[in-house]
Amino acid sequence: MSSHVLRGFRGSDLPAQTRACVSCQATRRHKHRVLHVMLLFAALKAITVSAGRSLEQSQTPQNSDVDSLNFALNLEYIQAEFYSCAATGRPIPDDLRGGGPPSTGCKRANLTQAGQAFASELAEDELNHIKDLQMILGALAAPIPQLNIGTAFAEAGNLAFNATLDPSFSPYIDDIFLYQGAFLFEDVGVTALQGLLLGIKSESYRHMLDRIMAVEAYHGGVVRTLLYQTHDTMTPYNIPLDDAVQKLALLRGKIGAGNGHGIVNDTASSMGERAILVAADSQGLAYQRNPLQAIAILTLGAGSNGGGFFPNGLSGSIPS
Repeated sequence: MSSHVLRGFRGSDLPAQTRACVSCQATRRHKHRVLHVMLLFAALKAITVSAGRSLEQSQTPQNSDVDSLNFALNLEYIQAEFYSCAATGRPIPDDLRGGGPPSTGCKRANLTQAGQAFASELAEDELNHIKDLQMILGALAAPIPQLNIGTAFAEAGNLAFNATLDPSFSPYIDDIFLYQGAFLFEDVGVTALQGLLLGIKSESYRHMLDRIMAVEAYHGGVVRTLLYQTHDTMTPYNIPLDDAVQKLALLRGKIGAGNGHGIVNDTASSMGERAILVAADSQGLAYQRNPLQAIAILTLGAGSNGGGFFPNGLSGSIPS
């Protein structure tokens, strides 16, 4: 269509009277054609530029989105490192570490077949999440930070019980301890991702985090269900498992400005004990945390300077 229109501007194609400017009416028609083409060109150019910007935005995150995606990547690093070590005794592969340092405390857990299946599946999911986020971020992806997945669990246990535990709290002892270690991370991951979604500008990146958060929510529900199935088991600390989990939940709530939901609510129903298999508010909605609240939990109250599971802090800038 454009080639047909543009032919009208070659002098040889125009009527003789127009070329000689003997007809004002023809001149006006000519001006109208020029205006029409210019407007059409301007419209097409605007569409093309807009499409180009949309394509560019779908390929390169905005600065604020980079910070949010890298924060999510830090969450995936700690979970993937934990589950990979628990399942295999090996950390995240070097090609997914971005040149970051090795972690401390990596150890294969003493698991039954069921516990091994749990750790292996979650490790695979978290490793895939790292790949997803690194693919989006490209060269902007933050490297894995220094992680402590050994003594940080013992520190968390001591803080939760307000005592020095014997034996030290370790998720590598057996299945039940593994599930308690997972409990520390999974709800935090869901609530932190929910908070990040509010600030994501790009629809495609928001969609990606939505899908990752959904998987993390599945993980959290599985962890709570596995813990509830043995909630009346006595722990080495002379209290039932549900009381031990409640202490961990209260610790998260205290230092992370959030709820303290464990796995059992004895007073919620006239029918007696009620399981809490889903961490949701009274409207059935997921809780959310801002980055600083999530960092407070992951550093065991030390904050952005580092401590706990992130002894030197997280990689990248903290989303505002």
